[in-house]
Amino acid sequence: MSLFRHPGAGKVDTVIEPIPRQAVEDGSEQKITEQDLYRYSRYRWLCDEPKKLEMRYRKFNLNGLMNEAVRVVGNGAKSCMKVLKCVEGQFNKAFILKMDNDAEVVAKIPNPNAGPAFYTTASEVATRHFIVNIEAKLSSISFSRHGSIYYKSDLASKGITYDPLTANNYQVDNSSRTLNRSALGDFAIGPLTNVRLWEGKKATMNLDRGPWNTAAKHITALGSNEILWTEAYAKPRMNYHRSMNHPKMPEDYISLLKRYIALAPYLVPASGKGAPKTLPHPDLHLDNIFVNPETRKITNIIDWQPTSVCETFLQSPFPQMITPIGAAISERESKAEGHHVGNDRQHNDDTLAYYQNLLKKKAPQRWTLLNEEYLSVRTKPISLVKGCWLGEDLFSFQNSLINVIAHWDKLVPRGESCPVEFTDEELELHNSEMEMIEGLSTIMHQLQDENLIPLGGMLNLDLDICDSPTVSHTAKYLHLNPHFTSADFERSKTDHPDDTDAGSELFSSYEAELKLVQADLNQKLDQITEVSGEERKASIRQAERALEEANELLDQMRMEKENIPSSTRSKINARFRNYLTDVDNTKRRLRSLSDDRKALFGERYTDDPSSASDQHLEQRQQLLSGTERLERSSARLQDSQRVALSTEEIGRDTLADLYRQRETIEHTRAGLLESEGYVDRSVKTLRGMARR
Repeated sequence: MSLFRHPGAGKVDTVIEPIPRQAVEDGSEQKITEQDLYRYSRYRWLCDEPKKLEMRYRKFNLNGLMNEAVRVVGNGAKSCMKVLKCVEGQFNKAFILKMDNDAEVVAKIPNPNAGPAFYTTASEVATRHFIVNIEAKLSSISFSRHGSIYYKSDLASKGITYDPLTANNYQVDNSSRTLNRSALGDFAIGPLTNVRLWEGKKATMNLDRGPWNTAAKHITALGSNEILWTEAYAKPRMNYHRSMNHPKMPEDYISLLKRYIALAPYLVPASGKGAPKTLPHPDLHLDNIFVNPETRKITNIIDWQPTSVCETFLQSPFPQMITPIGAAISERESKAEGHHVGNDRQHNDDTLAYYQNLLKKKAPQRWTLLNEEYLSVRTKPISLVKGCWLGEDLFSFQNSLINVIAHWDKLVPRGESCPVEFTDEELELHNSEMEMIEGLSTIMHQLQDENLIPLGGMLNLDLDICDSPTVSHTAKYLHLNPHFTSADFERSKTDHPDDTDAGSELFSSYEAELKLVQADLNQKLDQITEVSGEERKASIRQAERALEEANELLDQMRMEKENIPSSTRSKINARFRNYLTDVDNTKRRLRSLSDDRKALFGERYTDDPSSASDQHLEQRQQLLSGTERLERSSARLQDSQRVALSTEEIGRDTLADLYRQRETIEHTRAGLLESEGYVDRSVKTLRGMARR
């Protein structure tokens, strides 16, 4: 937990007790509960949402936090009157606590996904104090080793080895300044706090997390760490972009890592050898910068926990808050918010150009290092290697290594031969996977442009798209069928646009899902023809399960079409009959493939009674006969189920008719009773007249 005073206080609120509130991105505030202070509430996820929310949930002692804030403020503060939860980042929760004397304190609490609690907190506190003590521009101070900054006492208390923090004199506006070396005495440089080096089982492993005195040692250590973890914990897993049947093996990853280590010394640019190691802020975006609203001056910058001393060429060329507009919002989303994409792009480009011109003038050495030709080719493998297997991004990692080899003559102009290579088969598989990923990327960008699924699957809370049938069916099929193309996506959006009433909407949702299942089923049938033996049996079982799902959807569609108005039911019936025919044809094709015994059981099984080599013929025939009987029984059960469903429909219609008839009878009975009353009154009147 970090606390520091915030000078941007205004008029004292009339508050009796602390009020938890949430800051909204538009600048307003809303009342929340105490539990909301602990939860993550900025975004939702389409995939693994419970796990992602759990990684960002942090329960803490609220009263203890407020008491500590009062103590830090001093100056007569007696109590905390308001707790404002700032707009959340991905790794920390920040709060502004307002005191009864109008002072404000900013508190920051890391989420569980921020990394190891001791290292991240100790390093952040020491880094912040170091910056205050030095009072110099970070990029101007040159350090001797690569690592994170700590207090010596913190590392010594845990028995962790460290190196003394040493730094050189620095330049500001082309003038030399003398560094106050006495301010360095309490500080040390130790292991990196990068979460990728500590996640999961890595936290218990003795990995090389630094510090290092050269860039080459740092880059090599990242690959060696991954090899150690992979050998101990990595398991085979499927990569459906490459194969539906054969898993990706840990040995494949280790092979890439060994090639990475062989290339590591060459990834350091010539200008980067001996270049200064500086202390950058790696996450400088607007949520981490606090500005006094009255003076409009920056008062504090938070989120220093991932900060480490590193070589300039490994740092970002510009702050995240002026990222080029290529990653900006879509045109539709911008128009919906009243923005103009062209104006936003021009404003962003102007800001970036201003920053680059200022950097070139104020820090020419840094400008030169960050603008070296092919720098991104060198640094891409370094940025991807940490946690690559866990991040399921082996394709990008391999692609970055291939890119290094492709630019070898430009990167190493001394005539040295490249120490690694990829085989023709590896390159062919890689290119095939690239085509697949590019196709999926096109679809995902289309989904984002349609405001359906954002890239990364992270949603704003005010977007209620998770229940959309189009989204759920498309997202499901993207997992089922990696061969789904952008043309398929476009067709799925335009099929039957006139189905707008409630009944036909539900029918259309089943229809869309059936199409996806049919496409998946056809793909499985195509795969069956390419394999034999046990692999063929497994493929047939998968196809049978898909066929069962198709039949279940047809049953749902059969019931739902009865709720569609008769004016449009004829078109629905025609489509439904076509689907029945398609599924029946698929069923016959699957049966034909299942009956191909030579392919199913292998070449040694001929089903030839005169062949002495086929010793298992009788047993196989019995098994197949039993299977056929089971299939016939299953078919009869399915037919019975359909009859039962049909009977249920008839019964429901009969009950509806009986209900209407009952209403008619009751209405007639009421009329008769009323008529009887009139007759009684008429009889009484006639009797009275007779007495007169």
